[in-house]
Amino acid sequence: MNDQILWTPAQLGSITLPHRLAMAPMTRSRAAADGSVTELTATYYQQRSGFSMLISEGTQPSPDGQGYLNTPGIHEPAHVDAWKSVAAAVHEAGASFVIQLMHVGRVSHPANTPHGRLPVAPSPIAADAMMFTATGPQPMAQPVALDEDAIARTVEEFRAAAAMAIDAGADGVEIHGANGYLLHQFLSANANQRTDRYGGSITGRARFPLEVAAAVAAEIGAARTGFRISPANPFNDITETDTHALYTHLTAELADLDLAYLHLVHAGDEQLLRTIRGIWPERLVVNRAGADLDARIADLDNGTADVIAVGAAALANPDLPARVRAGAALNEPDPATFYGGDHRGYTDYPALDDWPPELSPLLPRGPDMITTPPFDPELADALAVSPIPHTITAEMIPLLRSAPFTPPLDDLIGGRPISYDEIELDGPGGPLPVTVLRPARAVPAAPAMLYLHGGGMIIGDRFTGIAPVLDWVDEFGLVAVTLDYRLAPEHPAPAAVEDAFFTLAWLADQHRALRIDPARILVAGTSAGAGIAASTVLRARDAGGPTIFGQLLMSPMLDDRDNTLSAAQYAESGSWTGISNSTGWSALLGDRRGGADLSSDEAAARAGDLSGLPSTFIDVGSAEIFRDEDTTFAHRLWAAGIDAELHVWAGGFHIFDGIAPTAKVSQATVEARRSWLARMLSRS
Repeated sequence: MNDQILWTPAQLGSITLPHRLAMAPMTRSRAAADGSVTELTATYYQQRSGFSMLISEGTQPSPDGQGYLNTPGIHEPAHVDAWKSVAAAVHEAGASFVIQLMHVGRVSHPANTPHGRLPVAPSPIAADAMMFTATGPQPMAQPVALDEDAIARTVEEFRAAAAMAIDAGADGVEIHGANGYLLHQFLSANANQRTDRYGGSITGRARFPLEVAAAVAAEIGAARTGFRISPANPFNDITETDTHALYTHLTAELADLDLAYLHLVHAGDEQLLRTIRGIWPERLVVNRAGADLDARIADLDNGTADVIAVGAAALANPDLPARVRAGAALNEPDPATFYGGDHRGYTDYPALDDWPPELSPLLPRGPDMITTPPFDPELADALAVSPIPHTITAEMIPLLRSAPFTPPLDDLIGGRPISYDEIELDGPGGPLPVTVLRPARAVPAAPAMLYLHGGGMIIGDRFTGIAPVLDWVDEFGLVAVTLDYRLAPEHPAPAAVEDAFFTLAWLADQHRALRIDPARILVAGTSAGAGIAASTVLRARDAGGPTIFGQLLMSPMLDDRDNTLSAAQYAESGSWTGISNSTGWSALLGDRRGGADLSSDEAAARAGDLSGLPSTFIDVGSAEIFRDEDTTFAHRLWAAGIDAELHVWAGGFHIFDGIAPTAKVSQATVEARRSWLARMLSRS
């Protein structure tokens, strides 16, 4: 791909662009109820200020112009004040900012507008489509036809909105004449069946869009006015039977206004694209929807476009220009979070700078997205026949909890010389079941271990994954305590850590009765339990005790943000997929997941300071989601001067030793843990 032309400057009217990659407008439906944009909106656009020009989401110029829930407006003083922070944030980062004026016309429903009125349109013909409302999808309402006085008022609404946009700090406005909205409805013969001067012929149907363009250009200057078209786009029940003649006329008339630019959403008609380019020889922005970046850059290289605009790729990659320059992989957009909601799928897509610095050299290069290290062959065979579900959704939680998750403890102990006591503590959230496991032989001042089970913080019990702990009780004579901490979503964070810390404090306090050495207490955990273990050790450090001798973290689940290479590589494969990970963290943290204000009680990786922690053992598979968050945690421990041992097992998926215990790599993993424990317990 020869992309040199992409990085050359361009001039669109009065708007100077340092390069030719612009962000297309995209509805995101995250405005406040009154139509004001929010601080989150400012963050969203500022994150994407590496683009030369950002065109805002469609913004209604009047209450009648709103069609969707929570779209922004630019028709009240409060709207101007809110947009000022967005424009300032974009300008501070060095990009230009254009507000798109979008009147939806008939693509609406009274339930979505501030005044509850019927939508307006060129003719009283409802679009054959559904509109999402607060109470669910509803058929689009039959609109009221605009009479000529109402048309004149609508033109003035566009004019006033354009002036407000400039007052808010925008560098210009883009008039939305595409995608089946009001101006496009006037252009279309199936939506516009008027018999007056605003209907019938091509000249009549184009009259209203041209009046809007002329009024806006007269108000703020043609050099700050853009216009968007989407020839032959059937979106929102639009039918065009005379597309070539219609857009030849419209483009020629718009060209006479000497606007800053024409923004064309290309639907595949190359002949029409060439015709429009001939009429509009400069300042043409082309959005070749669905095409890869090479095809879009080719439009620049062959003179078809002066600037290219991208949509979904900009949504998912806030630093797309930097990624293109570096040849780095791209994030995939998440359609489930396109419209409405909070920061998720809006401001939490990772940028290159969000990757841990030590992992930056490992970022995949080139256009082919992300490749993955393979599973170990023995492990892959075991995974293929494993009955354990690899993907867990919220709907599956009750069923998984009702299934017998682990065998009875006596069966797990088998012939080992181990005894146990069942105890119910009066925990921070009520009764807290605890089991104390002891070697049958008397061990004076025995070492002790608090064990936290896995299960994604949503399933499992105190005996889940406990087999290696039983081996350690038998071999090393340690006393192990395991508990049923409270599970999410019924008990969100930090309930599980509170239960674990409470049990840890009880264990230390009962050292005489339990005949343990309070100076040799270890904390261990598997998967989510390992994450809880890490958080519990951090809490003990911050509370000044109990003193922890060491922590053993087996494939720990540490970070809620999912912004690592391994999270992308194994989002859809292995024994714990990205959906499962999202289910667990969302259950634990709810809407706060991925936010900026989480504590180490909620996700251990959020701890700002890892100094003062005990010796640590971490292991993880090379072929699992948690690989990079775990290796990063180890790097941070080393940077804080902590004695930490890290094992990354080649070809290992999540908890591979539990699914394939006889595999050679599983046996090596078990031995590495045993070896670390033996060395730790040999210390005086």
